[in-house]
Amino acid sequence: MQAHLQAACSYLYKNPTMPKVSVIIPLYNASSYIPDLKQLWEQTLQDFELILVDDCSTDDTWDKLQEFKAQNSDKAIILARNEHNLGPGGTRNHGLTKSSGEYVIFLDGDDRYDPTLLEKMSQRLDDTHADLVCCGFTDQYNGVNNTHKFSQHAINTINKYNQNGGGYNDDLNLYILSKILFQQVLFPYPWNKMALRSFLSSHHISFPEILCGEDRCWVVQMILKARQIALLNDPLYHHIIGPNSISAEKSVRALEALFAQLEFEYQTLNSSGLVTKLFLSWQRHFWNYIFFFHHKVAKYPSLQEQVLSRSADFCQTHAMPTDPNLLPIGSRIPCHKLIPKLFGLTRTRDQLKELYLLGSDLRRFQALSQPSK
Repeated sequence: MQAHLQAACSYLYKNPTMPKVSVIIPLYNASSYIPDLKQLWEQTLQDFELILVDDCSTDDTWDKLQEFKAQNSDKAIILARNEHNLGPGGTRNHGLTKSSGEYVIFLDGDDRYDPTLLEKMSQRLDDTHADLVCCGFTDQYNGVNNTHKFSQHAINTINKYNQNGGGYNDDLNLYILSKILFQQVLFPYPWNKMALRSFLSSHHISFPEILCGEDRCWVVQMILKARQIALLNDPLYHHIIGPNSISAEKSVRALEALFAQLEFEYQTLNSSGLVTKLFLSWQRHFWNYIFFFHHKVAKYPSLQEQVLSRSADFCQTHAMPTDPNLLPIGSRIPCHKLIPKLFGLTRTRDQLKELYLLGSDLRRFQALSQPSK
């Protein structure tokens, strides 16, 4: 913590006018909702800079951005434009290079923000000296709103991780880390997270330039490097899921993006020496994504075949089994049910359960891969 404070004081000395928060918003063909960005002027914390990055829009987004800045000349607005189309990840990275705030948050321009979003999240970071803070949120799809807060399980898991100082140098933290990484404890989105800018910079944390899934990849990097993670259960962000959302696509390019995301995750874990240590958890995570996408494209048999073929290739490349008969006997018999639900046996029970579920995944993969008669 002392090093954290010294770094902050040193940076403040060099940058006495540094804003509290850098708000970065990537934009592509966003002309229609640029006027809605004025909602940010309602924030109870006004000590922020607004960085708007145009990802080579084909409409008049760039012209509208310049008009927006001129109409709000009393605000700290920074405009940037990519030289070529980078997608949401590369566009956020570009915005980050323009930022100077103590904290950074990435928002989507077509969403809605609680007026206390910036104040509450930055205050939480001030109070906890954490590397990042995550808040609750609501989402809207087809006019239906759903609220997402952190479960008590998620809160307990993060508290245990923080108490052990983060990292993954011992078996206990490795066990907790696997839950944070693979059980969606923090939600894989950038817009419900605010991070210390020096934390992102010192660990070279950025978004991969892939079509979608870049947000999950960014969150994985932060989880692996963070020593303290703060939670704020207030639903401060309102995410609107449009019918043309990339994540809703059912196409070959969406399939390519899926495997680009999984490859990035694999390489990130591997570079930290975690693929072997978390092999069961990683494989279950992999198959969850595969089966989810396979089901999503149920009306496109040829695309489903590509999903299965690419999965087999991925597993062969990374020495991941696809034959359930190669797994230990625990993959066929639910041995975890024989282990009492006692605190000291939790890890053993969970590992046996993961092994059994992985066996189920591979049996399902084999059944799906069989040619229909």
